[in-house]
Amino acid sequence: MSLRSLVTLGALLCLGLQASAASLLEDRFEELNPCWAKNISGTGTVEIVPGGYEGKCLRVSVTSGTSYLTTKLDPQAFGGKTIEIRAMVKLADVKQGPQVYSTAKIQVAQKIPGAATLNAAARWVGTTDWQEQSLLVDVRPTASEIILNLGLQDAVGTAYYDSLVIEDVTGRKTVEGGGASTSSGRSISLAAVAKAGRSDGVADDGRGSFIDAGMHDLYTLPTGALTLGEALFDLPPAGANGGRTCLVLKGARRPNLPASAGPIEVNRRAKTLYFLQAAAWADLAAQEPCLTYAVTYADDQKVQVPMKAGVDVGNFDEPRDLANWKLAWQGTDQLGMPVCVGCSSWTNPRPETAIKSLEIASAGKGVPILLAISFR
Repeated sequence: MSLRSLVTLGALLCLGLQASAASLLEDRFEELNPCWAKNISGTGTVEIVPGGYEGKCLRVSVTSGTSYLTTKLDPQAFGGKTIEIRAMVKLADVKQGPQVYSTAKIQVAQKIPGAATLNAAARWVGTTDWQEQSLLVDVRPTASEIILNLGLQDAVGTAYYDSLVIEDVTGRKTVEGGGASTSSGRSISLAAVAKAGRSDGVADDGRGSFIDAGMHDLYTLPTGALTLGEALFDLPPAGANGGRTCLVLKGARRPNLPASAGPIEVNRRAKTLYFLQAAAWADLAAQEPCLTYAVTYADDQKVQVPMKAGVDVGNFDEPRDLANWKLAWQGTDQLGMPVCVGCSSWTNPRPETAIKSLEIASAGKGVPILLAISFR
């Protein structure tokens, strides 16, 4: 379905209509629809300007504070759905502010009665031409208020937005693992232990996500239910789980990161475990352990599964196959440098006994990166 064939944002929000197709609403920002509100705290501007991806577009500029274009989504129309928000986005000299989330963004906040507000966001910094960006959000059925923000939070610079679409992708895409691979019993969720995102803003500032190396990251790694290497993995989108989509552990170059994580609940029998993983700054020639998985069975017996750099784990910026680390994806980072992830496997010596949980520990040298786990 083309953008021009969709119903408009104004019709859906102001008149309360619901689309019969999967697409819920869209806005091409040819004019400022009255259902949007300017939300400026500090010094900034929010306006419709010429020079969009198609016609006019939304421009949000900030020199201090936060500036958003904001609207509320109807909880009755959106509650219980998995929605994908897509927009064309262009950036001009966006600089990250004091926090990891201090960036240009698409953000959705869900207010849940009796619980903390749930925030999901896709975030960016730097200067880019028009690119399609997306955010996947699992809207809770109990959400009393759903707020959509476009703009910059505690960052400086200018962000342009055009061709906004919100689509109902319930059952086709998932936010925190699930989807096709979970329904077939293959994916193990990392949501409880994931503490980092797959992208970063400013290198070596001590507060960045991923490995704190700026745009040398895995921002371009595809998401969703994907067959990578030998296995089917669920890779959550950037906004899932509060932006915490992978696990990065400490090493010599990043001593302040967590040394271990877990337990990760499994409670399944498995013949083989598959790990979508990589490392940073690992000495591949040394072939020494980079990380170790501790497998606990239902009868509380344990087995240690060491993963050696150069054998079971490769560096995310050195694309090549290793003995037990087969390239599962290759691409480039936001700077155009080659990056990759690999699939490692472990054959379970006790497939008849359920695996209760997994724990992960860094060996403290290279920086381990875990993206996903699956089994069969």
